[in-house]
Amino acid sequence: MKANRRLYIHYYYNADQAAEKEKALDKTLIGLKRELQSDHHIAEHEPMYATYFKKQKKDTGLFKKHTLQGLLDKLDVIECFETPGQRMRIGEILEKQKDIYRCLDIDAPSSL
Repeated sequence: MKANRRLYIHYYYNADQAAEKEKALDKTLIGLKRELQSDHHIAEHEPMYATYFKKQKKDTGLFKKHTLQGLLDKLDVIECFETPGQRMRIGEILEKQKDIYRCLDIDAPSSL
């Protein structure tokens, strides 16, 4: 008959090292986002695009009909008006644009 034995695991956490890894990941993600937004895709980065940015694409089916650049172009035409000393005003947002924001799970901008 085997005796039950306890197993002890010692886990050491290095907060400084974790913070550096987090900063490196943030820097990588920002670079990947810029590549996608500028439509300057790098073939070697395709797996990372899929890993970090394609979940919403897959879940919503939004990109079956549109490219990322096409969606950004549709949102780029939303007008913003700034007057010194006053709050920024947002022009009309069309229902199609609101749908894009909803699919991406982002709050659409509103006039303040």
